[in-house]
Amino acid sequence: MTHASNDTPDSGLHTLHHIGFACADIESGLRFIEQVYPVTGISESVFDPSQQATLCLVETANSLFIELVAGPVVAGLLERGVTLYHVAYSVKDIGATIRTLSRAGARQIGKVVPAKLFNGSQVCFLQTPLGLIELVEQAIPENGYCVPSVPRALNRSRESS
Repeated sequence: MTHASNDTPDSGLHTLHHIGFACADIESGLRFIEQVYPVTGISESVFDPSQQATLCLVETANSLFIELVAGPVVAGLLERGVTLYHVAYSVKDIGATIRTLSRAGARQIGKVVPAKLFNGSQVCFLQTPLGLIELVEQAIPENGYCVPSVPRALNRSRESS
């Protein structure tokens, strides 16, 4: 395996925030996830007008966060049988990360907007040669590990929703 040189620019993509999956509706997506993942929390479903989508964030026991995305924005993907929608990263400076990724060949899709699901954190989507990524701007601690910001405390069971 060839290792990157120290000359490789810092893209800012250090911390995985979540993986986004397209689904026909949030409830069917949740039913599947609860059957195959050890779910520890589920956010409330929210409609985000800036994304024209209904969104829900699920936390698993191994700290994987899964975002379910339903609505017109993913309808075309679902028609083609595609459900993996995007990979999201926490970034310190969304503007700087966009500039770096653009120089590497990424194309910004839409504007930087506040995300309702993530407490108004600034988000932006970019199309890359490896697929769609979402950037979520948030403070990242020195250790580089951060937990996704969620709109409210995740419910610990579906019954408490």
